[in-house]
Parts: sequence; structure tokens; C-alpha cells
Amino acid sequence: KNVLISRMIKITVIQWINLITIGKNNPLFVIAKLTDEGNTCTITRNGDKSDGLIADYDSEDNKSPFYQSCIVNIVFKSGVFYIGAYLFMESFSIQTIEFSDTIDTVGAYAFWRCGGDTNRTAIPYVFLPRNVTRLKKGAFVGLRVKNFVIED
Repeated sequence: KNVLISRMIKITVIQWINLITIGKNNPLFVIAKLTDEGNTCTITRNGDKSDGLIADYDSEDNKSPFYQSCIVNIVFKSGVFYIGAYLFMESFSIQTIEFSDTIDTVGAYAFWRCGGDTNRTAIPYVFLPRNVTRLKKGAFVGLRVKNFVIED
């Protein structure tokens, strides 16, 4: 089965592996689960001992596994507290981002240049819960979104 995992890379897999470990202090503490189609990514903390922190990445040598991904929907489940830097950098296919009410920090450039490449294909809306109290530098720079709502 051929699976398109990014705009740049196409791989052939025998069996779809749909779990990616992305924890900051321990990779197993936070898990991203992809649907079989690969279009929805659900991110959740893994177990009661998990700190709920997603790893930081960068734009050069330590790129996120979601760099230029074709993911359409992102869901952050309860128990995730920190979204790592450059996590979804240049993921142009994103159409929905669902933040849990436990997230308090969005890392630097986490959603840099995400969403559609035109106003027509932009994300319809992003709703940021009130408990997000820290947005690191450029957290949403270049995010194409029609409506960005911050909870009162």
C-alpha cells in the first residue's frame, strides 16, 4: 500500500503503523495516533505518569514528524499541556485544529505556515481556550485562518 505522508515523501508500507511518540521529556509520554487514511491526528498523553508535554522541534536539523504533513484534522486530547515548537510547520492541508482545555502553552512557530495556501482554502476557524496563557514567539505566524477566536 502506498501512503503519502508528506508532500515530499511517498513510502510503501506493508502494515500501517499509526502511532508516533512525540513526548518532550520521555518520547512515550505523548502519542500521536493517525487514522488509517492518515488525515486525522489525535494527540494524547500516554498514561497517568505522563507529563503531557510535546517535544520541541526546529526548522533545520530536528524537523517534526509532521513537517509538511498532509494531515487535515488535528485533535489535542485532555491531558496535553504543551504543544512543541515547529510541530506542524508548513502543513498546508490542515482544515481543523481542536485544542483541549488543558493546553496552556503553544510553542514557537508550532503552526508556522499552516492551513490552505489561499484564502479559499484557509482553515474556517480556530478556537483557542482561555487556559492557553502562553504563546511562544510566532506560534501562529503564517497560519491561514478565516476566524481566530480566543475564549474570554
